[in-house]
Amino acid sequence: MKLLFYDFEVFRYDWLVCIGDMKERKMYTIVNNKQELEGFFDRNRESIWIGFNSRYYDQYILKTILCDIDPYMVSKKMIDEKVSGYKISRLFNDIQFYNYDCKPKEFGLKKIEAFMGSDIKESDVPFDIQRKLTKDELEDVIKYCKHDVRETYKVFMHTVDKFNSQIAAINEFSLPKSYISKTDAQMTADLLGARKREFNDEFDLEFSDLLDLGKLEYIKERFVDWGKNIKDYTKFTYSTKINGIPHTYGFGGLHGAIPKYVNQGRFLLIDVASFYPALMIEHGLLSRTVTKKWRYIQFRDERIALKKTDKKRANIRKIPLNAAFGACKEKNSKLYDPRQANNICINGQMFLTDLLDKLIPIVQVIQSNTDGILVKIETEEQEKLVKEECTKWSKRTKFELDYEVFTNIVQRDVNNYIAWNMQNGELKKLKQKGFFKERTPIDNEMGVVIDAIINYFMYNVPVEKTIKDCNDLMKYMLVANIGDSYDYLLHNGKILKERIVRYFASKDKSDTCIFKHPKKYQNIYTINKLGIAKHCFIDNSNIVGKKVPDKLDKDWYVLYTKYQISQILGEFEGLKIKDYKKLLTPTYDKGLGSNDPQLKNYNPRYYEDLFIRKMGKLINLK
Repeated sequence: MKLLFYDFEVFRYDWLVCIGDMKERKMYTIVNNKQELEGFFDRNRESIWIGFNSRYYDQYILKTILCDIDPYMVSKKMIDEKVSGYKISRLFNDIQFYNYDCKPKEFGLKKIEAFMGSDIKESDVPFDIQRKLTKDELEDVIKYCKHDVRETYKVFMHTVDKFNSQIAAINEFSLPKSYISKTDAQMTADLLGARKREFNDEFDLEFSDLLDLGKLEYIKERFVDWGKNIKDYTKFTYSTKINGIPHTYGFGGLHGAIPKYVNQGRFLLIDVASFYPALMIEHGLLSRTVTKKWRYIQFRDERIALKKTDKKRANIRKIPLNAAFGACKEKNSKLYDPRQANNICINGQMFLTDLLDKLIPIVQVIQSNTDGILVKIETEEQEKLVKEECTKWSKRTKFELDYEVFTNIVQRDVNNYIAWNMQNGELKKLKQKGFFKERTPIDNEMGVVIDAIINYFMYNVPVEKTIKDCNDLMKYMLVANIGDSYDYLLHNGKILKERIVRYFASKDKSDTCIFKHPKKYQNIYTINKLGIAKHCFIDNSNIVGKKVPDKLDKDWYVLYTKYQISQILGEFEGLKIKDYKKLLTPTYDKGLGSNDPQLKNYNPRYYEDLFIRKMGKLINLK
């Protein structure tokens, strides 16, 4: 199976594509030559073409050129007008193209490149240039296009398990090779025989007859009122205290926790196994567009059986089991059924509330989340009572429960915590959530801060030691980026051509923080702070293996780590959260006047005049 990595660049009068065959270590570049592209495509029709965001962009540019349609026009429609590529021409359907998109949901390519430590410098050639590119400009664009192809390959290798799972699913379910181009939701819809239907009962909420909410019945009534009278997702968040612990209900799930909680002992995490699939099967909440419900049940039963004998094949069945819920809310999906999605989400919260009602009288609840409850066990007798109640609940509700044991919990709130199981000085299990999550090559900011927090709580290592001993520049990186509502970034009085930068706290007090300029020309003097370090330097070059320079301000990272710890403990080393806040630049400022000393040589009057001359058009700043 041949894999090709590709990326298109489109301008008004030019287009080009770079295609990498990483196995053969070859890179092909085609510029403005449809015949050459057509010949290359014909020779590689059976290859799998891998891109970043290619499901929504690059594959349609390729098809556009093969169909003799203007790629610039198609590109503009997809980017500026947000038109889906498949809607632009029916001719695209006639081209069989095996495209795999390796983009993770969270970030764009440049941000991931920054996390991986790669060079993230941008080309000097603007995409809105209204003439043919010069030879030098083409060479510059080709250079950066090749770079993005190589980076796409790196992203693919860091996420290759997802690709392997999709290939395994295609083989396991005897699907055509073309399913490599489909999303999990699309594949699931076809496996379940879903047929697109229209519904007008989105807010007709139904509650299971098996619910027994006891003293917490009043929470259900909030949902009932919302479904009958409000019917607006933006207007439903309900907060209440359950046994003194703040809990929030909404369409993001149930969340509750003792804030700023640090303790050790025996903690039991009670998780509902495959919660949403169980709701869909045992409580009849599978999308009503499905014609082969038996197959969904089969996937669940096969997964349970295979978990004991073949974990790889068991995990393949997780794809349709998990995708069936999310697709209920996707309007373009064959599985679209918003009423069922609402009923799954709400009944899930109610069943967990049901379990809370049974556990509160006998045990201290530390945290409640969408599919689990964490409790602190004081005695063997108490644990026996907890499990007895859980067993009764399971039999009545038809859900299975899993148990995990932890010896320590460090909890800022329900979404940000560290839990671990330490036995005789040996770490058996570590769970990290939210800000404290484990850093990965494609999601990688301030790793040294996380290391210092974990070392402090788990091994009693002073914050200063972890940070002072670390000389890997990658561990200190922060990434700043701007969206479409901002024109440009600003640093040390200069406008940056990059929209994403990698920055670090600086000892040099002449270095400013990062600023961003909003597209609000009527208020041309407003500049927003973006960087969280008051003084910082930028390094957009390749920093893999690079050691920290002398100008890196390790003391700032020590202070920032202590600030994070103070948010957990309430105070740290004699200082409270507010004291640390005063010592750190806030994450966001509403605006700075043009006389702010950090703006240095920035001249907003010049850009205001330029704006007037351009008569309201976007300023092309270099």
